[in-house]
Amino acid sequence: DMLCHRSGLGGHDAMWPNTWERKDFLYRLRFLEPNKPFRYCSQYSNVIFAAAGYLAESISGKPWEKLVQERILDPLGMDQSGFSAAEMCSMEDFAVGYRWHEDKLEEMPPWEMTGAEPAAGLYSNLRDMEKWLQMQVQKGRYGGKQIISEKNILQTQSPQSAMQSYPWNFPEFPGLGAYGMGWMIRVFRGIPVIYHHGEIEGFCTFQAVVPALERGIVILANRHACCHGFQYTLLF
Repeated sequence: DMLCHRSGLGGHDAMWPNTWERKDFLYRLRFLEPNKPFRYCSQYSNVIFAAAGYLAESISGKPWEKLVQERILDPLGMDQSGFSAAEMCSMEDFAVGYRWHEDKLEEMPPWEMTGAEPAAGLYSNLRDMEKWLQMQVQKGRYGGKQIISEKNILQTQSPQSAMQSYPWNFPEFPGLGAYGMGWMIRVFRGIPVIYHHGEIEGFCTFQAVVPALERGIVILANRHACCHGFQYTLLF
């Protein structure tokens, strides 16, 4: 239910990120009032994804970052990916974020996702994301090894809850769709497309998997803007 955004809580994005420790962040969720009944519909919620990350580390006894490193990044050889803006900026070559302000582009300082890292606290690059998408296309396999079980990968990529898409509706790409577990799912000209986009200060991203074509797509842009325009241009 957490990974399908069916908690009944709306976005509540104003409470993240902050200077709270992750357990304090989770404690404060009890003061948020649901605006929908439990399991009534999918409402995108970063705070619930942050809570899911804390739940994983509470069960495993390992920090969320260490879990992702050991189970995803290391097996895939994603050695240019990490978990903090400071770490990213210490690298020899990294992207600087920008926004459009008063008719010109201006630099935006990186934002640490303190307390909400499982929702938006991982940085990567094109080569590493290629490895991630290859695993998604190959149903959890990469480099001859099963990194994530095929059953679990297919479950995340399968419709779990109906979700109305954003208001770009075309005959080839209707607005009705579904949410999986961390993936949005829609049909383009009869072909299922599994995708997600992200936006944070100075940056926007888009990734998609088209299982029937065994293809993956990723866009990384260092501008504070939505990637929806990119995704529909790509699909058309």
